[in-house]
Amino acid sequence: MSPCAPLPGLRRLLLALLITFLPALALSQEVPGTRPREELEVELLQARSYCRGLELQIEKVRKMYPKLKVELLAAETSWKASPFYQASKSIDEGMRAQVGKAATDFLKDIDAKGLALMKELGTDPKTELEAKIFLASLETHAKGKFAFPSVRGNLLWQYKPYQDKPEKEFEHGFVESVQHPLNPGLSLKVPMSWKAKPSKSKDTLAFSNNYGHGFITFNFTPKPYPLLAKLVATPQETFDSITKEITEEEYKELGMTLKTFSKTQLNGMPAVIITVSKPVEQLGTKLVLEFEVIQVLAKKQMLIFSLCSPGPADSDAGLKRLQKNEPLFKAIVSSLEIAKE
Repeated sequence: MSPCAPLPGLRRLLLALLITFLPALALSQEVPGTRPREELEVELLQARSYCRGLELQIEKVRKMYPKLKVELLAAETSWKASPFYQASKSIDEGMRAQVGKAATDFLKDIDAKGLALMKELGTDPKTELEAKIFLASLETHAKGKFAFPSVRGNLLWQYKPYQDKPEKEFEHGFVESVQHPLNPGLSLKVPMSWKAKPSKSKDTLAFSNNYGHGFITFNFTPKPYPLLAKLVATPQETFDSITKEITEEEYKELGMTLKTFSKTQLNGMPAVIITVSKPVEQLGTKLVLEFEVIQVLAKKQMLIFSLCSPGPADSDAGLKRLQKNEPLFKAIVSSLEIAKE
């Protein structure tokens, strides 16, 4: 039995809560996003409903198995100390702050339907062993092991400390290891609150923050080394050939402005770090795309990482967002692992 789905009845309940959202209320939580607002509102309510389902089951165990009060206290304490529980409460608070009494009534209605559904599905733990399995699952939930990645991802980015300092999610271990699809020997860690997104190039691994609803885009692209005098350049030769002047000219041809340039070492490999900006216009709106690019010169290929943040042309919102996520970006790049041949 999976620790993410301790009781078949509970799994049915949580799945039902995830797919039966009642769109009777236009929520107005102010969060940045690039996907339709309605989709965001549904996902946030699904995440909140999932957590509420766990809380309802906790109360069932409390009433039905008083002998398990010690185990229940330990499991409940672990769950309530987790960012997931606290994020679900933040969603509640945000809804009530924006919509008021209508949100309170709406959430009460959802909770009532959840209780009715639990009764209909017969999700009560039928034995003390089943109750213990459920309590054990709270511990695994608190560590980020969820049956539904979208619930986990949306809860993590709703956790206020991670909104303030995105790198803390990484530092606290809420990460997943991903392999490059065309280069399985290359892997790195990304936050659980990030969502993989389609890329225009099959060579590029792409993610966006806030589980696909945010304005930060991350790309990872391995590239072969260039030819120098009909021979493949070595990493050091390539590194030595990269200068600020050459880099500035290359990006200028792309309509981009080089802002900073530095050379360093990353995991023992030569690396170049730059920041650039590019003005664009979308649907009549003038924007500035802010980029930070880290180019790592590995043994057999160049590994190019980029972080992009758009913002209005008349403000520094995009730049500030990029700077806020820079520590997380560098932590992700530093997590790079290259399999030994």
